[in-house]
Parts: sequence; C-alpha cells; structure tokens
Amino acid sequence: MRKALILLLIVLTPWVGQAQGTSYGQTLRLQNSALIDRLNLILGERMKSLQRCEDPTFHQKALAMYSYLKAADLNHEALVKQQKAILFSLLDLLRSSRELEQRCLGSSQIKSIRKPFAFSNNSENQNNPLNRLWWKTLEPSCYKIRLKGELRHVDGNACFAGDRVVVKTFEKLQVDLIETSLRYSYALLADLSNTAPQGELLLEKSYFNEFHSNNPTLLLSALAAMGSSGPSGLTGWLQGIEDRLLIQDLNSQLNNEQILRRFTDLQTAKYNYIVFRDTVDRYKISLKIYGQEMNSWSRHNVMAAFLGCSLRGSFETKTPGLVYLTGVAYEAKDFISHLKEGVSLKASKKNFIDDTNRYKVSGLFGYHLCAP
Repeated sequence: MRKALILLLIVLTPWVGQAQGTSYGQTLRLQNSALIDRLNLILGERMKSLQRCEDPTFHQKALAMYSYLKAADLNHEALVKQQKAILFSLLDLLRSSRELEQRCLGSSQIKSIRKPFAFSNNSENQNNPLNRLWWKTLEPSCYKIRLKGELRHVDGNACFAGDRVVVKTFEKLQVDLIETSLRYSYALLADLSNTAPQGELLLEKSYFNEFHSNNPTLLLSALAAMGSSGPSGLTGWLQGIEDRLLIQDLNSQLNNEQILRRFTDLQTAKYNYIVFRDTVDRYKISLKIYGQEMNSWSRHNVMAAFLGCSLRGSFETKTPGLVYLTGVAYEAKDFISHLKEGVSLKASKKNFIDDTNRYKVSGLFGYHLCAP
C-alpha cells in the first residue's frame, strides 16, 4: 500500500511543477516565456551584426518583433495565448537572418549571447598555463537575466562552468544528450515507483537497466544535464546546456517543430528529475551512486563529480584541485549575488563554505570513480 502511494504520486504528475509550488501548465508557460526572451535577445544581437546588410523587409520585421517583445510582459495572459506563434515567428526571423548573412557576408553563424566569466581572465590564471587550459576547457560564461521564474529560491547568478564539457562529452561518445537524459529520467521514476519508503535506490542500477551498460562518465553526464539549476520555466532563463544546444539547433537544418520539441524534451527530463528528488526526500529513500550517499547532493555536487570524472584524463592528479578552484570562483560570485539580493552576511558566508566544500568532496569522488 505504501509503495502504491509513491506510484500514485508519480502517475498523477503531469503537475511536475508542483514540486516547486507551480502547476505543470504554469511551468510550461513560463518555459515558453524564457525561450521567447532568449530568442529575442539573440535576434537583437543578429540585428546589430547585420546592420550593413541591406534587406528592408527583414530589418523592419525584426525590429518590430524585437521592440514589441522587449517592452512586453512575457507572462501576460494575452501574450501567453500567442506563445507558439511568437516562437515560430522568432525562429523564422532567425532563419531569415542566416540567409541574409550568407548572401551579404558569404557565411552564416548564429552566436550565443553568453558573456565570458571574468574570473578566468585574472592575472593568476593568465600566468598559469594549466589554469588557462582549464578555463579554456570549461569556457565559463554568464547570461543576462530578465525573467525571474517561480523557483522557491531564484538564483540571480546566471553563470555556468562545465556545460561545454557536458555537451562535448556526449558528442565524443556519439550519444544524444537529450534522448539519453529523457530516457534516464523516466527510468529513475519507474524504479522509484518500485521502491518502498525508507528503501534504497541505486542510480547506477537504474542506468544499467535502461541502457544495458556501465558507464560512469555517461551516467554523471546525464545527471549533470538533468540536475543543472532547474527547468527554464522555473528559473526564468535558459542555463548553459540549453543555450548551447539551442545555438546548435538554430544553426542546423531542423525545422521549428523539431527545435521546440528538443528544447521541451530536455525540460521534461529536468522536471522528472525534480519530482524524483523531491519524492526521494519525502519518502526518506536512501539514494546512492556507486556506494556514495547522494541524498545531500545538490547540483554543485553533481557537476563537480562530473568534472572530476570527465576531465581526469586531461588534467590527471591536478583535476580535483581545479574542480575545487571552479567552485571557489563560482561561489565567490554567488556570495556577492546573495548579498545584493538581501541575504544576510552570515547566511551568505555559510552558503559559500558549504557549496565550495561540495566541489572539493564530489570532485574527488568523480576523479576516483573514473580511474582506469
């Protein structure tokens, strides 16, 4: 009977967003708003880069759309009703911008709005070849935030390090990131439905049952993809992995429906993971990964373990220390962000100490896990 309660909770969750106090329908609308916002920011940059390319029709349409959305409340009911049409119009305009750029300049490439994370340019890193290579590999970056989303604790520090490595790892292994993450998220929910309250669930076992292989690197890659800051509908903005995949898709031959489907599928995997973790906590289930307790893990632990594992071959024994350095860099910026948002100095300091320790401990775990 108690098992049935967990199964019922999962079956009844098209309301995935309820884990964060927001209905699933609301979450989808917020997700579309976040995507509209990002596509419009990209369109604005495209307009600037193509100012010297003559095409009055494109420029007029692009300016009208960009100006309207920049001034609009993207969560207003009237605009929400037109979300799909707006998304298609933005995608059409971006496709037209590629055609114009090709005619005008002989090549075409839509770029991300990401800005480099300034920490990686300080004098210590510039003078240390290993540090320079590390930051070049991670390519840390930040994004402009306009929307706040509906997370209980919205993170205003929209900076990421490691998303490039996640995407490149899937490419190197010739495995589709979105399909793998989505399948694994459903596999976790299915195994959870067969786990008794206060029972035990092994993440590597769920992975093996779904994919019939034991690959710690790929398992941690999928967890990193699903476990980043939260679905875009709940944060209000796209994280690094979503942005990288979106830019790839915008420069591909995929049609509008395919681009939106891929974006939605990754969001669904992240929704599923939120429900999975919340249900594990609610029913006091012991969650482990290769013998390591994982109930106390946050997204910082997951990313640190992934980096410790996936970059071991390139940075060898220096890897755990460099993962910790990454945590210190990010959390220093997070510390300032928390103070600006009104969090007390004491609480901000505790968060800094706790989260940097997550990078230290989990980076070392990932490093040892993926030893040859």
